[in-house]
Amino acid sequence: CPHTYHLNCGFDNGCLMQFYDKYRSYCNSHRPVQYFDKSVMGNTTECPICREGIKVESLIAPLDVLVMECCNHTPIHRECLQNQADCSGYFFRCPMCNNEKKFNSLMRIMGINVPLSDAAWEKEGRRISVP
Repeated sequence: CPHTYHLNCGFDNGCLMQFYDKYRSYCNSHRPVQYFDKSVMGNTTECPICREGIKVESLIAPLDVLVMECCNHTPIHRECLQNQADCSGYFFRCPMCNNEKKFNSLMRIMGINVPLSDAAWEKEGRRISVP
């Protein structure tokens, strides 16, 4: 694909950026896509993290929604999942079934940046003290 964008311009134009291996970028027309399984979900469902509704208008998931293939094609907001990845670091797993390997591999392909760091709850000063 001949399209090139700056990082922020790419996000504004619906590009998908991968944050591993060769750090590939895909325009909106050539990005990897996921498909909804309407037989499992119906026309509306909710994000398991924020509990807000996700409207299913076509079989192809939009860029702001990811499909967790390890959990019956459960849809989830990209922003919710990225926030979870940022907080979880090495401990990033599927919020529904706790799958790690398949889930992490797929989420990296779909542009979720998983930091190579400890989880927020493991870092100094953020530990929860139990009385």
